[in-house]
Amino acid sequence: MDTDLTIEYGDRPTLRARAVRRLARATVRPTLDVAAALGLRAGPDVMARLPIQAVNRVADRLAGAVLRPPRGTRVTPVHVGAVRGEWIEPPLHAPERAVLYFHGGGLMFCGPGTHRRMIGRVAAAARANALHVDYRMAPRHTLSDALTDAVDGYRNLLSRGYSPDRIVLAGDSGGGLLALAAVRALLDEGLPCPAAVLAMAPQVDVHGEVRAGHPNTRRDAIIPAAGMTAIGAIIAHNNPADVARAPLAVPVQDYPPVLIQASSAEVLLADAHAMADRLRAANVPCTLQVWEGQVHVFQAVADLLPEARSALARIGEFIDSALADTGRAHQTSA
Repeated sequence: MDTDLTIEYGDRPTLRARAVRRLARATVRPTLDVAAALGLRAGPDVMARLPIQAVNRVADRLAGAVLRPPRGTRVTPVHVGAVRGEWIEPPLHAPERAVLYFHGGGLMFCGPGTHRRMIGRVAAAARANALHVDYRMAPRHTLSDALTDAVDGYRNLLSRGYSPDRIVLAGDSGGGLLALAAVRALLDEGLPCPAAVLAMAPQVDVHGEVRAGHPNTRRDAIIPAAGMTAIGAIIAHNNPADVARAPLAVPVQDYPPVLIQASSAEVLLADAHAMADRLRAANVPCTLQVWEGQVHVFQAVADLLPEARSALARIGEFIDSALADTGRAHQTSA
């Protein structure tokens, strides 16, 4: 018998959330619509020749100057295999817990600067230290490169003495794809299974078939479906075999419990439902939490939105349950 899929619904959107969505719809979405159209027109070969990563690095540094880590959070640069990463310690944490985090950005954009503050909040909710892997991204690199970096991050945690049953893989958007796909990569290499996976609005369908015709294609305040299609084309072009390594393609029957959070108004809600259904069919415990009328990865706006803070609290509850651990947290010095 299939494992039940638990679907929960978050708080109704506050006036602040509605204002954020309207503002994003009026400013961010038109810009990304144009970028997506240009990307589709240019094609993967032209995109690979553009200085996308150089521009992204500058933008990420600027974001990092504004989005400071939460107060009392320690951030230490580290090396993880062939790439850089950051070790993020919230003020209150259980030293035996760890979150292995992969930032969003469609596997092409963002980095430590854009995500440091949110990862700090996720780590605090989990009462865990976090290792953020700044994985290699398209169009210069392949999904297989990113998965290698993900596996290296997991090995790094094991080498630090973390037990697999105290490690949670986590990510948002494209990082959610990586967190879900990384479980299969770990198991295929004979590594022990982590305790759980957290995926916030995961982008799991490379070709975009599950999003085709979805009403949120027009409703999404930030992400154009065409942009997801363009990114999928680059992933498939860089290494056609990588399509078979995406979460909707790999066997998932031996996955750990999964929490998926998404907005009812975003285009990646289709991906969230498709992934949850696939996990349920494979008898994997999965909880899908749908939050009404929020922007994509609204958890990043926790300074402004009470719904984001509520979502983070539910993440903490999920991780507590998955780790089945009441170990005493300790306070780090500021």
